[in-house]
Amino acid sequence: MRTIARLAATALISLGGSALAGGDADKVGARPNLGTVVSTIQASRTEAGKIRNLSNIATVEVVEVSELTGSENAHAEFRAVENAVSRNELDVDEMRAAIESNAELSTELASRSVVLENVIAAKVEADGKVVIFVRPS
Repeated sequence: MRTIARLAATALISLGGSALAGGDADKVGARPNLGTVVSTIQASRTEAGKIRNLSNIATVEVVEVSELTGSENAHAEFRAVENAVSRNELDVDEMRAAIESNAELSTELASRSVVLENVIAAKVEADGKVVIFVRPS
């Protein structure tokens, strides 16, 4: 069972998520996909540094990962996401701590009733937009 999830994660990463969203995940304004989430989880330590140093947030987008797939492989894809969280647990915790330490971001998330423990990934884009990926409550 774990092997299947690892294979799914590897496929998501090697395809850059293109199998999930037609390869548009890196285009400006494109809807993120589960491949994007896995990559962002793996970059949690880097993103934590960006969040700590972020002083001017343009916008915040909260994305519930359960809304990112319509694929027949949804179960395996979500397992790949959860496996990425498990493998990067310390970095994900560091990213959550960075969110908590950023007053502007933590206030914005609290105003949207986002529970920090449900945040599994965060990405700071070049324009100052912050995308927060959450598990369902």
